[in-house]
Amino acid sequence: MAKVILITSDGRAKQIELESPQITVGRSDQSDIVLHGTQVSRAHALLSSDHGVFSVRDLESSNGTFVNGLKVQRQKLRHQDVIRIGDYELRFLERDVTAFTGQALSLTTY
Repeated sequence: MAKVILITSDGRAKQIELESPQITVGRSDQSDIVLHGTQVSRAHALLSSDHGVFSVRDLESSNGTFVNGLKVQRQKLRHQDVIRIGDYELRFLERDVTAFTGQALSLTTY
């Protein structure tokens, strides 16, 4: 199952399974993935899956959504792409982290 590793500016990480075909990201408590910060819009971005192909779409946010350092409106995601929203980094993983690295990734919950 696809997932993102959410990494804060201070290095804390949280693994989030992408179980739904559409996942909202933003500052609003109504978002599926809630990110706090002044650079994050209430409804910032949408992660979606269409027949197993994931993409990210910016929802007309004030500060933009970036994939691998480039500002995007909509972008298909590939394994290990880095999505940046404000001070947050979301590392997209199409397959199990242990399968790629050979070891489990240690995550700190916040």
